[in-house]
Amino acid sequence: MTSATPSYLDQLASIDRSTSDPRQAAQQKGTLVGGWLKTEALPFFAELRDRQPIYQGPPFAIVTKYADVMEMFNSDDVFTTDVFAPQIMRDIGPFVLGMRNSAEYDRQKSILRLVFSRQDITRIQTLVKQETSRILGGIAPGQQFDLIKDYTRMVPALVIRRYLGLESIPHTTIWQWTRAIFGDIFANIAGDPAIAEAAVNAQADAAPIIAREIARRRRTIQRQGLGTPNVTVMDRLLACQQNETTYLSDDQIRDNLLGMFVGTLSLTNIAILSAYGVLAGRPDILPDAKSAAKLPDHSAVGGYVWEALRFRPPGTGLFRSCVRDYTLAAGTPRATTIKAGTIVYGATASAMHDADYIENPTEFQVGRPDDSYLFFFSGLHSCLGKYFSQIQVPISVQGLLNAGTIQFLGDMTLEAGFPDSWQVRLS
Repeated sequence: MTSATPSYLDQLASIDRSTSDPRQAAQQKGTLVGGWLKTEALPFFAELRDRQPIYQGPPFAIVTKYADVMEMFNSDDVFTTDVFAPQIMRDIGPFVLGMRNSAEYDRQKSILRLVFSRQDITRIQTLVKQETSRILGGIAPGQQFDLIKDYTRMVPALVIRRYLGLESIPHTTIWQWTRAIFGDIFANIAGDPAIAEAAVNAQADAAPIIAREIARRRRTIQRQGLGTPNVTVMDRLLACQQNETTYLSDDQIRDNLLGMFVGTLSLTNIAILSAYGVLAGRPDILPDAKSAAKLPDHSAVGGYVWEALRFRPPGTGLFRSCVRDYTLAAGTPRATTIKAGTIVYGATASAMHDADYIENPTEFQVGRPDDSYLFFFSGLHSCLGKYFSQIQVPISVQGLLNAGTIQFLGDMTLEAGFPDSWQVRLS
């Protein structure tokens, strides 16, 4: 936005003045805000934090301050995932991400924590290092390759399918499912029927394939036993069927495996790509990041990765449904009552730049406190796989930093709004 362009809030206000049709106004505002979130989110959020930190422009609201975003995500009984629960049910099945707080939610989330165990961190680390080394080791100096298709997309797909126990499914097939379903659940607020149809078709393709793999693995276990110390998530889910408390049907196992693909792959791909892109574009930071990458412990380079993602996060926030009237930031000058039925956007990217909580937010500072980074949200639906992402993303970026100099050849291309291809050359 240039100096001659009206401010963001002024542009939104002009829509209300130009039409008396609430539905038309809401559609126009949604289109405008959606564009800003893709191309100029941080300056848009900066204006909101300064002038209207809890913006309401029916039928949606945007929450921008750190304290308010945290209050929103931790008020699970008020701000629920109902906004995309129908899409989750249609595109995946009764996956926990679409559930409200309940006994069944607690039971299923506990089972997933049991089978998606934090104790597997060392194993995940080994898998990521194996895949990054294998892929980058096969690229000769001077060779051109696709940074997305050959690396940032491939590494998480190869790792998660091995870990889940679905290694026989081609990673390209998994990506086709994931992109279609993720796009419908999290990026189709307008309800585009073509996007919804693509997701339904992806689920229809995925469900029988995953179901066959479950049946095949059960037969193998019955004949041979587990036979390996590296038991997969699927193996553990099948073992859980022996106990009534942890029992999930085959259909529930299928839906959870598909849900793990959807919840993992797209965001991990974007995070690796974004973090490396920020570091590569910062000549003042890149040498230090490369030095950190040479250390054997990925936590050193991780500091650079998470700070880079604060400036270009894989997502700028997440929608919730307000199910009853609620006053957010009560007792402060910005206190705002949000009405039941309002769709609310918790702008985590904005919160990570709130000067009231983040010290010197415009500066690139490695070593910030962990709570400076809100990539995994908070509350009831905090990310199940965050401990694995905290390994996978830094190690994947570490591999790129250690590979040499990567020259970008042209611009990145998108498909359905998601990163699709970026030709580069290694030297």
